[in-house]
Amino acid sequence: MTIQNFLITSVLVLCQTFVAANAIAEGDEDSSNLSTPNEIVEAPFATEVVSVKVPKLNIHWDCGDCEINDKVIPLIEKTYNSEASLNNYVLSEEDTAEVAITDFRQRHPAKRALFGIMAGKDRLGVKINYKGKEYLANDYSANAWFGMNSLCESVAKATYKQIAASLNQQSN
Repeated sequence: MTIQNFLITSVLVLCQTFVAANAIAEGDEDSSNLSTPNEIVEAPFATEVVSVKVPKLNIHWDCGDCEINDKVIPLIEKTYNSEASLNNYVLSEEDTAEVAITDFRQRHPAKRALFGIMAGKDRLGVKINYKGKEYLANDYSANAWFGMNSLCESVAKATYKQIAASLNQQSN
């Protein structure tokens, strides 16, 4: 049972329970034909849900001699997967988008907090190859409050948007 079917069924059961309770409270003698909350109710308009899929990401480092942070790839994947889920997309097991981290610079958190913009800026840039097309997503932060986690989220959301737009163009 999908989440949509579960929610629809739950709402229908609650409505039927409310109608039955009102009928009993008003003394309606013919309330025996009303369903009870323990009965399974099938929504008449429930149909099979078709899942739209986005490719999973195959992320690797390609930024030359940059200092690699092992937390970056999982943060990008987590946010990408969350964005897909929020937009009713399912992650494909067969289809893959190649993502190369081409630009990465992270300020030391203490320097970032103490000196803010004077400590430079954090940068994250990726090159996305999907179905023969190349896309870019990048962002930077020079403030003292937001670090690499927010950049990973921003770049992952941009990656999702570009891939989703590509899928929408292909389906039209």
